[in-house]
Amino acid sequence: MNSITHFSPPHELKREEMVIRSYEKCKLCQQEVLPGVVYRCERPKYFVHGSCAELPWHLRHPFHPDHTLTQFDIAPDSKSCSVCGDHFGGCAYRCSECEFVLNLSCAALTPSRIRGPELKINHQHPVTAFDKPKDHKYSCFICGEPFGYYQAIYFCSEYKRLMHESCFTIPQTQIERPFHRCKRSTTLTFLLRTLPDRLCNLCGQWPSPRFFIPMFLVRLL
Repeated sequence: MNSITHFSPPHELKREEMVIRSYEKCKLCQQEVLPGVVYRCERPKYFVHGSCAELPWHLRHPFHPDHTLTQFDIAPDSKSCSVCGDHFGGCAYRCSECEFVLNLSCAALTPSRIRGPELKINHQHPVTAFDKPKDHKYSCFICGEPFGYYQAIYFCSEYKRLMHESCFTIPQTQIERPFHRCKRSTTLTFLLRTLPDRLCNLCGQWPSPRFFIPMFLVRLL
C-alpha cells in the first residue's frame, strides 16, 4: 500500500519509511512520530503513524468485544481512554451503546502471536498479552515506566489497565523486612485501591492519585 486517502480529514497520504526522529506529531493520535513506517502529505505538512492510518473506520477490538467501535474526531470535553486512562487529543474510537472510549494507540494493540491470547499467570484475573507497535509509546499503569520496544504489554480484564508482567505478578509471600520490625510473621499483599486512604508507613507519603492505587498492605499472621 504506497498511498491512501484518509477520511479524517480527507488527505492523500504517501507511505514512506522514516529513518530519523522528526519530532513531528501524528495528526490522528497526537503522539510523536517515531522512526518507522509513516504516511505523509507534503501540503499541508501532515504525518500519520502507519498503524494509525491503517486502522479501519469501524473496529471490533478485544478490549471491548461485545460492541463495534466507530472512529471519530475527538471533542474538547472528551473523556480519557477507557483502557490506558490517558487523556488525549486527535481521533479515537467510541462505542455508541456505552461510554467506552479507545484512543488510537490502544486500538493499534493486537493480541500477541508469540505468547498466545489468554495466559495462565500468577494473577487473580484473566490477563491477555499484546504485542507493542514500534510507532507508539505506552506506560505501565502500576509503575508508570514505559514499555520497551519489544516488550509485551499485558491487559487485565478486571482492572482494565495495561501492565508489565513483572508488576502484576508480584507474589504474596511471607517476608521479613527491616522497615517492619515486628516479631510476628508478616505477609506483604499487593493491592490496587480506588482511593489513597492511608499513608505509606515507610516513606510517610500519600500514594499517587491514580484511579487505582498500587500499594502493599502488611498483614500479621
